[in-house]
Amino acid sequence: MSDELKKFPAPKSKDFELGSIDSVNHKPHPYCITPKHLGEHMYLDSNTIMDMEKNHGAHCGMYVGPDGRYTNGFKSGYSRCNVPYDEHTSDKLLFIQALVDKEVKDLKGLQSYCKSILPIMKKLKIDGIAFVAPEKQKK
Repeated sequence: MSDELKKFPAPKSKDFELGSIDSVNHKPHPYCITPKHLGEHMYLDSNTIMDMEKNHGAHCGMYVGPDGRYTNGFKSGYSRCNVPYDEHTSDKLLFIQALVDKEVKDLKGLQSYCKSILPIMKKLKIDGIAFVAPEKQKK
């Protein structure tokens, strides 16, 4: 369980549980680290990546084609992504896993739980919640 996920109280309902916190909807795509980002830094964080771009010529490792498609390896006709790190964006979501086969609106205690965790979500800069249906039992 991630450190951020541990900041949420456990749901009291047996209908759902916390799943994960993940980034989705990457625009224009997930940022791709290259060997040039590593340089003399021991750890990579946002500040290190931006420093390596600004002062050492590092760029996102993705390539974009004439049709707007991205790839993480060079292809003929593709050019390197020139979008800076801080312009690669995504949405941060809390995933809630349903444990029973019900509609989201019918999950016991879900609405009150979601309202109760809004201050934590705001503090952690979580953009929203995604609901995951229960896994179907294999026959």
